[in-house]
Amino acid sequence: MTTQHHDALPPDVAALVRDLHALPTPEAPESLHRRIAESRVSGLRVLVPDSPSADTRTRARRWPWVLLAGCAAGLLVYLTLPSGDQVVRGRRDSTAAALGGAPEASTSGTRASANVSQVSDLFSPWPRVAYAQPAPGSRPAAYAPMSGLEPQRVQLGQRSYVRLSASAYHETLPHEAFTLLVDTVRLGSTRAFRLVTSRLAPHPLNRSVRVPLVDTLWLNATTLRPIKRFYAAGALLIHQEFTDSSFVEVDSINPEVIPDSLRKSRVPFRMRTTKVFGRQRPFVISESMMLVLLQALPLNRTWTGSIGVLDGDNRMFAIGKPDFRNLRVDGTDTLQTFSGRFPVWRLIVENGVNDETWLVSQNSGEVLRTNGPFVAEYPNSELHLIGGFREKVRVAPQKRP
Repeated sequence: MTTQHHDALPPDVAALVRDLHALPTPEAPESLHRRIAESRVSGLRVLVPDSPSADTRTRARRWPWVLLAGCAAGLLVYLTLPSGDQVVRGRRDSTAAALGGAPEASTSGTRASANVSQVSDLFSPWPRVAYAQPAPGSRPAAYAPMSGLEPQRVQLGQRSYVRLSASAYHETLPHEAFTLLVDTVRLGSTRAFRLVTSRLAPHPLNRSVRVPLVDTLWLNATTLRPIKRFYAAGALLIHQEFTDSSFVEVDSINPEVIPDSLRKSRVPFRMRTTKVFGRQRPFVISESMMLVLLQALPLNRTWTGSIGVLDGDNRMFAIGKPDFRNLRVDGTDTLQTFSGRFPVWRLIVENGVNDETWLVSQNSGEVLRTNGPFVAEYPNSELHLIGGFREKVRVAPQKRP
């Protein structure tokens, strides 16, 4: 190929590809040159390689870099492509009963699940599926920035969630479960909320082993803006440091899983990315952060606001462009859970194509359920709060017809 389409690749992958192309090509051995010359004498048309001579010892020292670049590129491709065994299969009836309701009858059999990489899904900022959707030209302008946050409303403790998803191949099935622990700590002289999100997923390098994925985010306890974030996903480690208008992300490989050959060469995999998102509206870096922000937000029937996010492909690292999402209260409702029926605000997240509905407790600000797309493979998904209820205001239960 004479033209390298680097613009079509993620910046980090394109950089690795350019580095590989920049490596000098080893010179053909002298014996090959002699055979080519003899062939030309006999009338055969053979091209003689004209690459410059390369020192053999230099090439020997260079191979760890080549192997490292290949491993890094392979890891990025692995994390960005779908993979097959991520959806937890289970019976819909038992899941619905645990959530307090009976499932609707279905005439279609459950088919094979669409492939999806659960590990890479966890890297996406919030909202989720919006990154796979181009915003239409008639998209409304951004609402006024979200404001009026009351940090004292944030409730400490642990919550448990379960996500159900449906695709073109199967009805609603259990997808994943995770916990969110919120407590307070001090970072130097700054008081902060610490959000620890934990779940299990197949190891990125050995899918027969399930490893814990832990996402820890620190928010300023006064402004609720992100301070720093550390994400451990098996072999992959992600560090993010935030300012009021940008953050620096460093992605690296856990030294415990680096092959001995690379560890001895002292060439760690490490990528550094800087993203500027502006300071005009609150920037939301994860789904867990949004769950906490809504606790601190006193909603009403006419409330509207906007938040900052990173747009782009939701299966990549932080390579998206700064964007916004509009949120608006679309009325009130009640929601039946296994812990009772609660009054909720119906909050609409305008993703540009397929909006999401978040049902937020009118009493505590807890998100009790969400409805909407999760990733492109799962256009229908639900997130349920199933543990850590702190609701005190209930309404009369209603029997199902």
